[in-house]
Amino acid sequence: MSEPQANRIPVSQPGSLITIVPVAMLLGLWAQYLFFQNALGLNVIAMCLAGLAALIFLAWRNRIMPAWQNIWLAGLMILYADMTAWRAAPFSIFLNFSTTLGLCVFFTHLFTSGALHRFKALDYFSVVIASFFEITLLQPSSAAVDWFKNISKQNFISARSAAILRGVLLAVMPILILTMLLTSADIAFNQIVLDIFRFLRVDNLPEISARLVVVLLFAWVCLGGLAYSLRKTERNKPANELAGRSSQGPLGLIESAIILGSVDALFAAFVFVQFRYFFGGQAGLLINGFTYAEYARRGFAELLVVALFSLGLALMLNHLTRRENRWKILGFEGLVLILVSLTVIILASSFLRLRLYEDAYGFTQLRTYTHVLIIWLAVLLVVFVICLHFNRVDLFLFSVFIACLCFVASLDFLNTDAFIARSNFERYTASGKLDAVYLATLSDDAIPFLVSIMDSIQPNDQEIIGSALHERLNEIEQVKTGWQSWNWSTAQAYQLLKEQRLKLENYPPKRFEWSFPLD
Repeated sequence: MSEPQANRIPVSQPGSLITIVPVAMLLGLWAQYLFFQNALGLNVIAMCLAGLAALIFLAWRNRIMPAWQNIWLAGLMILYADMTAWRAAPFSIFLNFSTTLGLCVFFTHLFTSGALHRFKALDYFSVVIASFFEITLLQPSSAAVDWFKNISKQNFISARSAAILRGVLLAVMPILILTMLLTSADIAFNQIVLDIFRFLRVDNLPEISARLVVVLLFAWVCLGGLAYSLRKTERNKPANELAGRSSQGPLGLIESAIILGSVDALFAAFVFVQFRYFFGGQAGLLINGFTYAEYARRGFAELLVVALFSLGLALMLNHLTRRENRWKILGFEGLVLILVSLTVIILASSFLRLRLYEDAYGFTQLRTYTHVLIIWLAVLLVVFVICLHFNRVDLFLFSVFIACLCFVASLDFLNTDAFIARSNFERYTASGKLDAVYLATLSDDAIPFLVSIMDSIQPNDQEIIGSALHERLNEIEQVKTGWQSWNWSTAQAYQLLKEQRLKLENYPPKRFEWSFPLD
């Protein structure tokens, strides 16, 4: 493998560990001031300059020599950050901001050694993926734990008390993020949390919580970026020897138990609310002033994020936690099993409320994709527990790859657009409601079914579907393509549409523009 794939180890200089966490917290506060409720503009270049200054300060303090041949990456990063404040077109802002982030990743990776021009083709992708996990998960976790250990070496508190303090502090951020997601996902749970804080006389809770999350999130990422930039490079050490380090993680079971236990307790409270208000049926909702439609409309996206966050948290703690004996191994696995079990129940809640939303408003592509995704995510959670029990978490990443392939294959075999058309027609036969305009935007996969229901829908819906099918017939005949572009669904649709030509000529051809559904 080429140079950018060299093995890396975290920062180990004593001086850096004393200052890196406070510097990251200052950057988090600065980022909150710059970005909270503000659009992208000068704040991007202000953040880049602050991060660059912090990195240079830490490198100077710890006598780490930057690779000056890569300083041009920092110059380009500042240039594109400035462009974000220069152009006002939304797409231009998106491109400039994305380019700034990409340059930041490469500069971070190459801060102490390496050269971008020596990268091979795949290295660009592998560096981005590896840097993402290093900066967001591995480096900030290791740096924060090492910092706490250095502080505890002053002997102000016992080792056990220091471990408890580390666990509590490390649990704050995931608990805050998950609580915000769960309160956003569920009306009843949101009311309970607000009642608790009203009892505690905490004013302006949403803004305070949001600002704190922004500070901690940016501080976490900045900590990972700084630690990743200042890392040492060991090029000659065997890969298997470095891999063995992961079994001797910096966290003890006490810290991990506090983090997992806190999240388990939060999830248990949420699941209790779900059983009381959601799984219990409409009666419990109406008593509290909620309708089923209001309750089902919100939350399924947030609950998906909660499940993904939980999986990432379990993976990170598995990498960082030491388990020296059988009892610690079983204790850790038990806490993860509780986490996974509660997460599966949360996924079930997301699945059911999405189904209710579809009953009320019909199927769309995004809702169908989400339904399939929930199923495969639940499968992955079960696979993770099995891999953890047999100490083969390395196979879990391969399982993720297989699950992604299966997810795509599921959509292929499901024939998504035909499934959407069929499901919405079943809803129409039960309720009389049909979104004909949306059905008219579906692909050739849905045309056989749309042709079959033309005589079974209302005249105004027939007008919409017929006009769309007539336009599609004209498009297929006008566009001359060779065998290289042949498609089975299009060929089948064309054959059916030709058979229906006389009937379709009663409807004026009209194109209905397709747009990706946002819910």
